[in-house]
Amino acid sequence: MSQKRRRVGAGLAALLAGTAAAYAVCGPAAIGASAPSTAAVTAVDFDWSMPGSTDYTDTIAAGGTVTFSYPAGVAIHNVDFTGGGPTACTQTAGSTVGPVSPLPATPEAPGWSGTCRFDTPGTYLFVCDNHTYMKGTIVVEGRGTTTTTTNSTTATGTSTAPGDQTPGSGSSTPNGSSSSAARPRVSVAHRQRGTVLRGTVTTPAGRSQVRVTAYLAGHGSRTRIGSQTKRSKGTGTTTFAVKLDSTGRRKLQRAHHLAVDLRVVVTPAAGRPVTTKTVAVALRDR
Repeated sequence: MSQKRRRVGAGLAALLAGTAAAYAVCGPAAIGASAPSTAAVTAVDFDWSMPGSTDYTDTIAAGGTVTFSYPAGVAIHNVDFTGGGPTACTQTAGSTVGPVSPLPATPEAPGWSGTCRFDTPGTYLFVCDNHTYMKGTIVVEGRGTTTTTTNSTTATGTSTAPGDQTPGSGSSTPNGSSSSAARPRVSVAHRQRGTVLRGTVTTPAGRSQVRVTAYLAGHGSRTRIGSQTKRSKGTGTTTFAVKLDSTGRRKLQRAHHLAVDLRVVVTPAAGRPVTTKTVAVALRDR
């Protein structure tokens, strides 16, 4: 009888151990630490660098601060909150003109930085005023809020996606314009190499004129450095390749990189332009 009891006891112990192991794998993990009190967001041409973030979203605790900066590059950027803004922002480097945020008040060349404090829990969306596809999100959690982790998901509070496009890649609908099936669509890579700027325009119907002009961007400059005019044959995709002129090639050769605004205007055979978009491109010589 004692031997039978020992077998039953051993079986019960194994069952309890298996249950505990299953709970450890499938059930909630240990409660993690609360959200950090600081974060850093760096503008890079033409994107945001947010170490430790997911989908351009950083999470901090209420009362925490975020440092925004643009240390180096070839364009002009700033941080502008499109909904409710932070409690306070202080610009610590660069030209301080007007109140912040936006931080800086207008897009500036590299060398600026500043810090914003967020006292109220919520979701804060921000964008660069000069490149509206550059979007990000700061999620502010109430103090004491913790992160609970399971084997497959991580819950960090409510967050809102920064947009239906990924900053710094793919097609773009900048300047706040939205695309639809009834309008031409412009697709341009935001980082390119060489002396030719390439992209496509997809037109839904009818013959159209597609005019693409490249301008030297930054510091308010509006120097044209290349253009091309093409005609679409109707529904479908029209490719374009704008070659830099002598001014553009010379500047690229000297600096090895250029910030270019590529302006695309689509005009139907009869009527006014239906699409006018400006896409920022970081161009390198190699």
